[in-house]
Amino acid sequence: MQPSTALAELIHLVNLVPRDAVLEELSEPHGRGPEAEWEMLAAIDALPETLMKLKLHLREPFQGEVLYGGVRIDLDPNKQDLARKLRIKRAFERYRVIRNARENLRELFEMRAHLEQVYKDFPDEGIDGAVLMVYERAVVVIDKNYTANIRPDLFGKAIQGVDVRNIRECPVCGKVFFARRKDSVVCDPISKCAKTHSKRAERKNLMMKLRRRVNNN
Repeated sequence: MQPSTALAELIHLVNLVPRDAVLEELSEPHGRGPEAEWEMLAAIDALPETLMKLKLHLREPFQGEVLYGGVRIDLDPNKQDLARKLRIKRAFERYRVIRNARENLRELFEMRAHLEQVYKDFPDEGIDGAVLMVYERAVVVIDKNYTANIRPDLFGKAIQGVDVRNIRECPVCGKVFFARRKDSVVCDPISKCAKTHSKRAERKNLMMKLRRRVNNN
């Protein structure tokens, strides 16, 4: 079983950020013209070095621009402020999507544990589904006919129709992964995480045996 394209992309983006990292809210630039672009790049550069993968990802919309004085600016006279605004908006939205997705997944992981108890307590109540989280984010897309279309953002599209039990967090490295098997515990069965998890399980079993011996004596 393979994850959808949207879910695979979401997992990739979320894993750009270490599990314990904190993403503060990023403000959109207040300046205009090149100054706004410099402000956005400065905000990206101000992120901690531990978020280097994220910083490189956020800089992608600005790639190909001319470097002047160490700052990317647009020297092509045919490009207008609209192109610059779109680059800034794209970088800002990437950050917002990743930040919100991490929060949503964390909430999903925490609340999912209550599902079994909910369905156990109300087996005959005709419940179609337990409301675990309220999700209201969507994207407004304006097509060439200037028609507004409401679509779920990447997170909404990624988890729609997915068995949420298959979206898991590796207990060793903290990466989010899609479990292709029900017994999958770590992100990769042939990785260092698998070996580490196996050793931890062995130590845990050994400690339990020792405790039982002590209690029996």
